Amino acid sequence: MKITLLLGLVVILTACSGTEYSNDTKNGFLRTCTASGRSSPLFCQCALEQMQHEYSEQEFLAQDVEAKVNQRFSDRMLQSFTRIRQQCPQS
Repeated sequence: MKITLLLGLVVILTACSGTEYSNDTKNGFLRTCTASGRSSPLFCQCALEQMQHEYSEQEFLAQDVEAKVNQRFSDRMLQSFTRIRQQCPQS
C-alpha cells in the first residue's frame, strides 16, 4: 500500500507540465476567470496558457482543491497570479 501511494506521488510530482489541460479543466478555468466580469476573455486565455506551462493538470487541480479547503491560495499560486497579471494583457 505504501509503495502504491509513493509511486502515485512520484507520478504526480514528475508529471510533465506545459501540456494542455482537458477540455473540462480549461472550460472551468475560463468560466470562473470571466465570471466576475473583471477579467477579459483575452486575459483569461493568456492566464490559462501560463498556468498550463507552470502546472501539470494534476498540480493545478490539487491547488484548486487546496484553495477551497483552506479558503486561500497557496503562496506558489499567488506568485503565479502575480506573474500572470504582469505578462497577460488586461483588456
